[in-house]
Amino acid sequence: MQTARVLLDGSAVAVAEHSCDASHARWSAEEPLTSLSVVLVRSGLFRRRVDGVESVAEPAAGYLQRPGSIQQVAHPCGGDRSTVITPSPLILGTLADHGLADQPLFTSPAVDMAHRVLVARARQGADGSNSPSVPRPSPAGCS
Repeated sequence: MQTARVLLDGSAVAVAEHSCDASHARWSAEEPLTSLSVVLVRSGLFRRRVDGVESVAEPAAGYLQRPGSIQQVAHPCGGDRSTVITPSPLILGTLADHGLADQPLFTSPAVDMAHRVLVARARQGADGSNSPSVPRPSPAGCS
């Protein structure tokens, strides 16, 4: 089962936490991605296939979701918890038009700590009743 909770929904950026408690080694159904987002994994791991290229997402290796891509995921070792950071189109400007590489985003301990601080601080202001103003794609097809 997948759950999502909006932590921050500002005009410039949205931050949501996603969790999946599934354990399925098979690939999920194809999922079209509609927005540019950074996905940082807080716990667990999953396999990800985007446009036929496979990678592993785990706490030291997040990823960039690109609109127009098709993703599938598999959770061979149980569930995961991730943070999805989605900048608004206004903030992105023409960056979204550039050919951004679909490779893992390896994070340093400092980035991991900043990520966890961001989530903790955003949770303090999250009431769950915010109406999303920017798209929030799922970081992983959890079924």
